[in-house]
Amino acid sequence: MVTRGGIRAAHLGALVALLTAAVPRRAEAHAIHSTLTEVTLARDGTVTVRIRVFADDFSVAVSRLARVAPRPDHAVADGLVARYLDATVALAGRGVTAPLAFVSQRRTGDVLWLELRGSARDLSGARVRNAMLFEVHRDQVNVVRASYAATSFTTLFSPGDGPKALP
Repeated sequence: MVTRGGIRAAHLGALVALLTAAVPRRAEAHAIHSTLTEVTLARDGTVTVRIRVFADDFSVAVSRLARVAPRPDHAVADGLVARYLDATVALAGRGVTAPLAFVSQRRTGDVLWLELRGSARDLSGARVRNAMLFEVHRDQVNVVRASYAATSFTTLFSPGDGPKALP
């Protein structure tokens, strides 16, 4: 008989299921407050930044910045998306030759895919920042993965973090 903290292993799964079912939550709520950002540098010097974010969280954050009420369908106008991303996402450094500019948004269910583009000769030593949704969730974590040349690098941003250098 294996026990963990005084609970039999056979009963642990049932206990977890019971506790999970007992916690009230909204049907559309998600427990993880995160974004995933992928930064890539193409051979032609185009930097593409793709961000996956939950549409409901994003609409709340953008609405706060714009001082308007979020729409019930969580839709956000392109101009407001660009303004919010300009305030929260950045890529800069000696190898970066053009700042990031908002290109598009695409919604798939509860997830919004945002795309930005810029240009660079090299991303080595560039500083990246992702402060999205920090004003909405104290437990927000933003994952940034950068791929360029022969380098692949992943870092995390949480509230209070400043820009981080790419290797």
